[in-house]
Amino acid sequence: MPDIHDTELLFFGVLDDLKEYLEDLVVVGGWLAYLYSKFLWRNVSIEPIITVDIDFGLSDKSNKTYLQNIYQILSSLDYEQHHIQLGKIYPV
Repeated sequence: MPDIHDTELLFFGVLDDLKEYLEDLVVVGGWLAYLYSKFLWRNVSIEPIITVDIDFGLSDKSNKTYLQNIYQILSSLDYEQHHIQLGKIYPV
């Protein structure tokens, strides 16, 4: 597993890349426990197990129209996913 500091930098980098969507995104999944423990509860003794992937929920209340969807943004920035079991790389 990558170093937690490096992984955290990657996490915030993704948030920066999705900045136009932030008001409509909700972090869910493994990152949520980490964010709560470090930034809300400020309990650094708890180190939740996190993965490098980030799970987001998308608000259904948004009336905003975006020029690009999230897939287009991430693909244009060369994000990709790697399926270890399949040994192949696929676009986001």
